[in-house]
Amino acid sequence: MAFWAARTIVAISVALCIRSTAEEYEDRSLALMIQRSNSQLGNLGGQSNAIFPIDDTLLGISEESSNIEPRNLQNFEHQGVHSRKENQDDNSDANSFDKGQNKDQILSFKAENQLGSIGEHSHTVRSINSPLHADADRGKGNKSQGLDIVQKDMNKMHPEKKARDNISIVQQQWRRPRILDKAQKDVLDAILKGYDVNEWPHFYYGKKTDVHVQMFINAFGSLNAESMDFRIDLFLRQMWQDPRLAYSDKREHLIVVDPETHKRIWRPDTYFDNVKVAQVHDVTVPNVMLRVTRMGDIMYTMRLALVLSCNMQLRLYPFDTQYCYVDLSSLSNTDDMLSYHWSDKLPIKITKNLEIAEFDLLGYTSAETNMPFATGNYSGLQAKFTLRRQNGYHLLQTYVPTILIVSMSWVSFWLDPHAVPGRVTLGVTTLLTLTTLSSGVRQSLPKVSYIKAVDVWLGMCMIMIFGVLIEFTAVNSLANKKKEPRFVTNGPGHAFVKLPPKTYITQARRIDGFSRILFPAVFLLFNIFYWTYYILRLYKEAPKIPFTY
Repeated sequence: MAFWAARTIVAISVALCIRSTAEEYEDRSLALMIQRSNSQLGNLGGQSNAIFPIDDTLLGISEESSNIEPRNLQNFEHQGVHSRKENQDDNSDANSFDKGQNKDQILSFKAENQLGSIGEHSHTVRSINSPLHADADRGKGNKSQGLDIVQKDMNKMHPEKKARDNISIVQQQWRRPRILDKAQKDVLDAILKGYDVNEWPHFYYGKKTDVHVQMFINAFGSLNAESMDFRIDLFLRQMWQDPRLAYSDKREHLIVVDPETHKRIWRPDTYFDNVKVAQVHDVTVPNVMLRVTRMGDIMYTMRLALVLSCNMQLRLYPFDTQYCYVDLSSLSNTDDMLSYHWSDKLPIKITKNLEIAEFDLLGYTSAETNMPFATGNYSGLQAKFTLRRQNGYHLLQTYVPTILIVSMSWVSFWLDPHAVPGRVTLGVTTLLTLTTLSSGVRQSLPKVSYIKAVDVWLGMCMIMIFGVLIEFTAVNSLANKKKEPRFVTNGPGHAFVKLPPKTYITQARRIDGFSRILFPAVFLLFNIFYWTYYILRLYKEAPKIPFTY
């Protein structure tokens, strides 16, 4: 620590000695610059003997740019006079002063503008032939070498000071005023004068206008099988060129957010063919933006929440794969006036880590369409989304409970054929439970006429439980059935004795034992064929690997 302190003291002493020598040369150069500039300003305003103190930090120029070569001051002064004459046409300077301010304040303001113009261009014409500035540069170089050593030591001891200095430099750069020709409102009023919003941009050129579309999918809601629709939240970007909106200004583009101004500019009459409900987000402001470049290129962006219809095929439900579409077209402009095209770069983009309840997004495609109607042919676009239903929910909520209910009904095979209350109660309870469960499953599905995969499963489970009840009825009837009475005698001359009648209880118990094997075997074979068939159909319809973002 002592070493660094000693080094710092020596470096500061050397820097102070060098600085005193360099400041003499800098003062001479700065005085000459101020004298020449104020002399020129005095010729313009009648105050040749007015010398104004100048502060570099006020003008926003660096120390290096303030060292102006004397022989080149006339060029800068000529440029400053030309800039001053242009600024006199703008009312912004005149409005910044009140009538009560004196002439000295006005001249001071003009001097700052004049020297500001000199400071902005000083780095392009600085000469190195002047002896005065050659000495100043050498003195300044020695000064900067000494200060660099001090600055290094200070940065090592106080790194937070270096960070604050960097932030201060950035802030000074952003505080510099941006010079623009006109206000944005004036530019818009000029280019919209005589503008006809009812004519497409290339009407006078005799050709159609190409509109390039890009979609950014912000959210994708789950598909509703009952109403056959899905929700989607997207940013719709439409880009086209309107030569009538080209302008000449220093602004690279104009951003228009006023809805009233949007109505004065031609926009594509885009609508969605399969939309049910549409909404433009308006929190905290209407999410609509129109941007115009100097060449007349327009980008029209809006955020939409849509409910779109999706014609689902539910024959394989819940092992189905659905294909949902987003179709858009022009409402009134035929294909000879307006033509839609997908953007060449990322026509459809989806937000990362998008989750869709109950579905996996396998992929999407984009295509250009042409729809013929009685009023003409209309250009359009189509986005196709491939969605595969997830099976975890239905396995846990439908298939596993029904398997347990069917297995529970088999318990009656181990009960005595004469246990009528127990076997009847078990069979009826399982049948009612299965009926209630199947009603809940069908409640979320549309009432279609064809048979679905879940209908096959629930129907087979119903048959198995109903078969258990039929088996019990047969066994109980057989167990209670009595055989014909028999008469026996002990020998000749003895009377016949009537024996008690026998039943078929043995045969009934034998049927129960056979059913203990038959019913589980039949249900097992059904499961093998069922799962094999529908799983193969599931992965035949769509790829196995879901879409990766």
